Amino acid sequence: MQGGHTMSDAQTGDHPTTTPVQDARALLRAARAGTVAIRTATAETLADDLATLIRLHQSRWVPQGEPGSLSDPLVLAFHADSAPRLLRAGLLRLQILTVDGAPAAAIYALLSAGCIHFYLSGFDAAHTAISPGSLLLAAMLEQAIGEGRHEADFLRGRESYKYAWGAQDRWSAQALIRPAADV
Repeated sequence: MQGGHTMSDAQTGDHPTTTPVQDARALLRAARAGTVAIRTATAETLADDLATLIRLHQSRWVPQGEPGSLSDPLVLAFHADSAPRLLRAGLLRLQILTVDGAPAAAIYALLSAGCIHFYLSGFDAAHTAISPGSLLLAAMLEQAIGEGRHEADFLRGRESYKYAWGAQDRWSAQALIRPAADV
């Protein structure tokens, strides 16, 4: 069984564990840190933006002695091949939050009818005080809602930040079907 975490219609407009004052403080800290901007990967920037995501994602895991999701060369090759195709098809959203032009957070999400699926993320620990991942996640949720998406799927993993955004566990089963062995 695999766990998935989703946020329903009623929750997508709220940040259940934060208050407007806390949200405002995070934005104020970000403004004090420098010029904050969000860019969306295009066909021209995708390779560089994907490299930024990989660097930010791995910077979280490698110091903890973990390989991270993007350490396998086959996984990297898969993303290098599939990301441009997904982007052309309108199924990929890769966004980078920058502070004074330097990447502070990145989120790789897949899009489907009515849903945004948050697949991978990473952030620069030097910017922890401004919560760059949360700021980018909030902006991406707002954009998804504006596009008429009514569900956010945080996919597998039980990280606490997912529940802070109102995620609820949703379990799914996986079946593996193999052809009968030759007798």
